[in-house]
Amino acid sequence: MRSEVSLEDLLLAILLTSNRSLAEESIARRPRLNNGKLQLAEKYKELANLATICWEKQSRLGESTCAQERQRRKEGKTVFFMEGNVPLEGFLDSFQSSRKSYHIRRVQAEKIQELSRAKENSNEHPETQQPNGFVAQGPPRVFQLRYGLTPAILLPHFPLPTTLPSAPSHASLPPLDSQPVPPGCHKGPHCPFLRLRTARLL
Repeated sequence: MRSEVSLEDLLLAILLTSNRSLAEESIARRPRLNNGKLQLAEKYKELANLATICWEKQSRLGESTCAQERQRRKEGKTVFFMEGNVPLEGFLDSFQSSRKSYHIRRVQAEKIQELSRAKENSNEHPETQQPNGFVAQGPPRVFQLRYGLTPAILLPHFPLPTTLPSAPSHASLPPLDSQPVPPGCHKGPHCPFLRLRTARLL
């Protein structure tokens, strides 16, 4: 019986020692793991920026190629019209459709450029956050909504008091005429109660 107990104690000691060594090794490797996570996040951010730049350049190249192709087609149509091979109505229809598609593509390209500039500005000026994850409060500012709408709502930096300051006690005294007058005393100048009350107020 004692041999079995001693064997169990020995196995328990071996397991505790192994777990402790594994825990110490895990704690020692934790800073390296955190640094690797940060580096991986930075690489992902760089990859996203490079992908955005590549997509913008590709879209611009495609736009320039399409513009050159449309210009060649337009010149060819103009030459055909000048030679008399294309009727006037057909030339006007093709010219209007080409101008319409040109304006649509131009508006799309301008919108893409605006979105890319807004994204670059947001990356250059990130919001400062506290360690608990909340955005730090600043001076009174106006809430900015989407699509460029700005409501006239100002937020104070400090909380407003919930209760108004109470007025002094002497400011809420009732008028002299509202004080009770003992029976038998009139409101004349010779009333002793009136003289006593006036002296207290003075």
